[in-house]
Amino acid sequence: MQVTRRMRSTACAMLAIMVALGAAAPGAWSRSSASHATLWRALGGKVRCGLALTTKPPSKLLCQGSAIPAPKGSNANEGDPGFVFLGRTRRPSVARLSQNTWVGAETFPLRQVFVALGSGRTWSSRSLRISCSIRRASVRCQNHAGHGFTLTRTSYRAF
Repeated sequence: MQVTRRMRSTACAMLAIMVALGAAAPGAWSRSSASHATLWRALGGKVRCGLALTTKPPSKLLCQGSAIPAPKGSNANEGDPGFVFLGRTRRPSVARLSQNTWVGAETFPLRQVFVALGSGRTWSSRSLRISCSIRRASVRCQNHAGHGFTLTRTSYRAF
């Protein structure tokens, strides 16, 4: 088969498009460090986060982890501790919840809908103006106003 100028030109154009889109390196799409998943988990599933199903449209990030304390003065008979809400501008607020309150978790078993994010990945929401960084031993989420929290398997610190 003889390669024509047109075939070479088409091949060069396709290669240029692939490079521009980042597809020239094998697995370039899968190595992206940013995620916009509605529901995600980190630290081996010990931390689960997603858009809170408390308002429409969602206006808060909701995370769950065993290190998150119960709200001060809360009733131990009302809901489970271990949840924190983070909105666009205010400090995080810990909460007790008695049901799944994540967008997308209403109809599926939770273990099937949370995307695993490993160390070095980030999660962000443009609409919430919140971003989270996942490290080997911690998750740090921060809103546009500079408020947020750092969560490990054994500790929680709000800022």
